[in-house]
Amino acid sequence: MNKLPLLFLFLMLLLNSLFSQQVSLVAYTETIKTYPFSDPDPLPIIDRYNEIYPYFRFDGFSHEGKPEDWRMVKLENEHIMVYVLPDMGGKVWGAIDKKTGKEFIYKNDVVKFRDVAQRGAWTSGGIEFNTGVIGHHPATATPVDYTLFTDAEGTAHCVVGATDLSAGIEWRVDISLSPGKAWFETRTFWFNHSPFHQANYYWSNAAVKSADDLHFYFPGTHWLGHDGRAHPWPVDEQGIDRSWYKNNRDNGSSSYHVLGSTDNYYVSFFHDEQFGSAHWSPVWGTPGKKIWLWAQSRSGAIWEKLLTDAHGQYVEVQAGRMFNQNSFSSAYTPFKQTSFQPLDADSWRERWFPLSGMSGISRVVENGALFLDFSGQGLQLQFYPAEKIEGLLRISQNGKMLAEEGLTLAPAQTLHKHYPQITASDGLLVSLDGKTLYQQGADYRMSRPLEAPPAAFEDALIRGREYLFRRDYAHAQAAFEAHLQANPHSLEALAYLAELHHFAGRTDEALAYCRQALGLHAYDAHANFVFAQLSKGLGHTADAEDGFRFAMREPAYRSPSLTLMAEMRLAAGDYEEAAGLADEALRYQAANLKALQLKAMAYRKAGMQPQARQAIDALLEVDPLSHFAHFEQYLLSGKEEDKALFVRSFNNEMAKETYLDMAIDYVDAGLQQEAMEVLKLSPPNPIAHYWLAWLSGEEQALDEALSASPFLIFPFRTQTLQPLKWSTGIRKSWKTDYYQALILWNKGRKEEALALLQAWEDEPDFAPFYYARASLKGMTSDEALEDLFLALTVDPTQWRLYRELSGVHQQRKEYDKALEITRLAHDRFPGNFILDIRYAQSLSLVGQYEASLAVLEQIDVLPFEGENSAQNVYVQDHLMLAVEAIQKKKYRKALQHLRQSELYPENLGSGSPSYPDYRAQQYLRACIYEQQGKTELAAKEYEQLMGYQHPYRQGPGSPVNRLAYLLALYQSGNTTQAAKLAAEWAEEHDSLFGRWAKALIGEDAQTLSRLAQDLPQEVASPNEWMQLRVLMALSACFR
Repeated sequence: MNKLPLLFLFLMLLLNSLFSQQVSLVAYTETIKTYPFSDPDPLPIIDRYNEIYPYFRFDGFSHEGKPEDWRMVKLENEHIMVYVLPDMGGKVWGAIDKKTGKEFIYKNDVVKFRDVAQRGAWTSGGIEFNTGVIGHHPATATPVDYTLFTDAEGTAHCVVGATDLSAGIEWRVDISLSPGKAWFETRTFWFNHSPFHQANYYWSNAAVKSADDLHFYFPGTHWLGHDGRAHPWPVDEQGIDRSWYKNNRDNGSSSYHVLGSTDNYYVSFFHDEQFGSAHWSPVWGTPGKKIWLWAQSRSGAIWEKLLTDAHGQYVEVQAGRMFNQNSFSSAYTPFKQTSFQPLDADSWRERWFPLSGMSGISRVVENGALFLDFSGQGLQLQFYPAEKIEGLLRISQNGKMLAEEGLTLAPAQTLHKHYPQITASDGLLVSLDGKTLYQQGADYRMSRPLEAPPAAFEDALIRGREYLFRRDYAHAQAAFEAHLQANPHSLEALAYLAELHHFAGRTDEALAYCRQALGLHAYDAHANFVFAQLSKGLGHTADAEDGFRFAMREPAYRSPSLTLMAEMRLAAGDYEEAAGLADEALRYQAANLKALQLKAMAYRKAGMQPQARQAIDALLEVDPLSHFAHFEQYLLSGKEEDKALFVRSFNNEMAKETYLDMAIDYVDAGLQQEAMEVLKLSPPNPIAHYWLAWLSGEEQALDEALSASPFLIFPFRTQTLQPLKWSTGIRKSWKTDYYQALILWNKGRKEEALALLQAWEDEPDFAPFYYARASLKGMTSDEALEDLFLALTVDPTQWRLYRELSGVHQQRKEYDKALEITRLAHDRFPGNFILDIRYAQSLSLVGQYEASLAVLEQIDVLPFEGENSAQNVYVQDHLMLAVEAIQKKKYRKALQHLRQSELYPENLGSGSPSYPDYRAQQYLRACIYEQQGKTELAAKEYEQLMGYQHPYRQGPGSPVNRLAYLLALYQSGNTTQAAKLAAEWAEEHDSLFGRWAKALIGEDAQTLSRLAQDLPQEVASPNEWMQLRVLMALSACFR
């Protein structure tokens, strides 16, 4: 018999098997219908969003989509496909299960940017990786760096990342897919490249489709709101099981941060399809679990069309390093902001996989998911393997072995087994190869406190830490100073104040706090660390080394101290000692990128090329996106191809800042020549030219700095002050002082910043210069107003200046002037709905309600998340017109306006909520019916008004609706209760609306007369003024 054909067939089958298990990794261009964003804001955002400076916002969004080419990376094996968009924040664009053809990560059919993120632009779907303080990270819609490779095991990698410039945190996400696996993994890496404490905030934000059969299997006992308050999970206080999507129809847009279990997984499961999406992480990985739901009322449903064309509504399922995405009010609970140590690294991994052929979920483990269904007919066991399974399945009950069998399962081959002898879960243990899949009674529940002591946040030290880790440096400093005043020997407050002043570049003040702390405790690690840094910067080597040697005794400062000591030795030319200190730093933090960089530099400068190459390889092993490693490779080889590789390694939006970071690292290490070589390769950037001029002394570089446009140039590093001050000594320029002022302003040094700008009077021809000066003067001052008009004279095409000017006039209660500005803007910038809303508001503020409504009827708002400003104007216009009609006894017209005020025209960017509050309308209708003698109808309105209760919102509602309730209560005979509630309202922070209500309910005519004169001057905002007018109008109907 000829065996050659059989051998050939066997080899072909083997090759086919090997090929089928390979992972495809391709980068290609995909054309996707895109609704683009545009219009970057050239005005410094320091007064508005200082926590994300030096980034800028985008304010332009499109109603129309057009085909646009996107760079797409696709990772694919025989089980799943994963798509990544490096030019959209490096997000996973979607993931598909090849067995079913279904998305287990939502893959949008369009790219539809809307104003949702901190910088504006954001698009739904996929998985985004969020850093910062709260919300969507600054690079979520813009290009980031990325690299692709396949490792020796055949695993495909797409590594994405950038630097969060506001904090100096380098973030990387390695998205990988292995052969033969039905899961993909993300490994996140962070490095705090700064010598300061930073916020430690991370959430992976995945999307899945919404559906009535969607069930959230999120192990836990409670859910937290953004405010940190705890509620039962999954069944809440109302007895509703919130883990089902359909059970949230009655709720508004909701965030459920689920906690209470260390079983670290979550599943979004579609019961009708027997399909789901699973997320798993090690217990130390991402303890936070969150569900975000758009409201199922129109207030949330409108976002389906806003964010997709035809792909349907989605929900977000998230994993984080904290228990909740904490708003500031969460600081009153145990769930405060956390910190990231200086020069520290952190890493964690997450795993994502589809589930199919299952009826539910009992538990998820690293390599699959289990479902156990008990009935009188026995146990139905289902197991979905996310990878090949070969092992022994054991089932025992109360120590007795009930089943034992060997299993061989291919990935995604769901196991179905029936065990008729097992009818209950009592004492059940299911294991696979000795690893527990399920154990009845296994206790993963946590017992940590869910509430803080009532007065805990009154502690100024606790407040200071919270402000600091939220990047609110001014309030942090004030809190620490308050604590120090009450506790003059507080080492912690002294050290933090030293760090804050060091961060702001106030060296003398920082040193004074350090010396005070070290006078109390010579060995305090934090104070020594800050003192050593300051001494290093001043060239006081002995003091620096003295500080570092004691700071490093505390583990948190050990690797950072050794790193900065290595940098000092490198700058002094002691290359081998520098390399040794860097090695020592890496013993305590192997992923310390700065130590790895210093090691590569030191070996290269010492002429030890093999060791330098090893150091570069080690750096790339930890950080495959290291531009520094590529540049060091070029410095070693001198080859043009290595230089080209370095330049090509940049893809991120803020590449010019990355170049400057590298140059400053070289300067700090005493390697000025290398710094200049980096800067010469940088994209155009006037700040880089200042540095180059300062380092080289070349006039040409200074010429280039001074001739460059300052458009969208936002310097922020205190190190840059030195080149700028040097430049001023060579040649004075308003641009140089403007750049210095931005840095000082960002660091809280407002007086110094303003002094620099004041000197230039009206010479600059750059509108943001005058905007910055107006902000520093205090926007509502006469001097600031003059600067805003100067800005408008310089650039009458900048629409934001009209918005700012009208806002200032409104705050100054100069409503006629605000109207004049907004009318001009409305005519000059047709279709700009932001200005049109302001125009409509201005018309309303001067009583032109019909004209205001006419403007609102014509606009088409692309809202930001939570947008309701246009809707508020619309409602208040109709309420005021209704009151005017009542006063003229035109009741039919009044009732018509009241009906219209209860509508939610969706061109205004808001949809009707689940529980709209119409108490003001009901009160006015009751007034009308009383005046018409229709007492039964009036009584019905009062009954509905007083029966209104929002089941989930705490608090009494808006001032207008709150007053309507009190007046109805009073007129229904509950006068004592109405007076009591009004008095309580008046005492709430000396509420101006409460004072009015108290006087009105108490029929205190004298106080009402005085308040009618005083309150219009006391209101703090145009919205308050509009509410006050409606409130007074309601009062006119009170009998």
